[in-house]
Amino acid sequence: MTLTAASVTMERGNSLTPSREDSQLQPLHHQTELMPLDELARVAKDALSQVAEESRRMVRKPLLQRFVTSTCDADPTAFRAVVDQMRSALVRDEDIIDLYIPAAARVLGDAWLEDRLNWATVSIASSRLAGIVRWLEDCTPIPPRCGALARLRILIRVPEGAQHTLGMFVLASQLRRRGLCVRALLDPAEMPDTRDFDVVLISATGRESLAKLQACVIKSRTFGRAPLVALGGGIIGTAHGLLGRTGADLVTNDIEEVLQSCRAATMPNGPPTLRSVT
Repeated sequence: MTLTAASVTMERGNSLTPSREDSQLQPLHHQTELMPLDELARVAKDALSQVAEESRRMVRKPLLQRFVTSTCDADPTAFRAVVDQMRSALVRDEDIIDLYIPAAARVLGDAWLEDRLNWATVSIASSRLAGIVRWLEDCTPIPPRCGALARLRILIRVPEGAQHTLGMFVLASQLRRRGLCVRALLDPAEMPDTRDFDVVLISATGRESLAKLQACVIKSRTFGRAPLVALGGGIIGTAHGLLGRTGADLVTNDIEEVLQSCRAATMPNGPPTLRSVT
């Protein structure tokens, strides 16, 4: 409060004489009387917690750069030392998966487009990022499956011809951490060994043709009796009207909207009308 008042005074001409507006301000103890001290302390604690949470969820560039460099190292285990540094900096494993790994993929992609890294290096680093997702998942206990969502069988796949499946691994990790049963189909040309999936999630980059996406949606509908088919990934924002043009039930990158759709799939009367975010 002292610093704030001093700042206001300095901005008004380096005068220590209170202005007319300043003289109308009530003393601090009069203001706090409007709220009990324990309530004021709770509000302050909640505000600080929110700031800390937002700060924690931010990608720190120095850590990101070291992380990206480690994925390009000749030593395939070099990333472990950087992960230890990130953990020491209070970055949680799930934040590494949800924030740092996608950010690292974007950095690698930009470096390739700008000819700062060759295709072989970027491909190896991208493959390592997918391996890091699995490695971190092994370090994190998966919550037990319970409730209506626990009964759902979810398949994540990419359109045929897709070369990178990193987004699929990240999404699968997010859903497993929420207690869902998820399988990732690594080979887009492969047929799953079972066809009783309730939900099929398609991760598309945005470089696929409309015909290829339509074919992927049609094929996905054969993976269960009447699976809900959702489309997401880098394709979001690259085209409009994807819901109607592809035949998908949902187009989104919002994990909560995906979960809402999964809950809708458990309803006896079937899912409600879904919408596209594009």
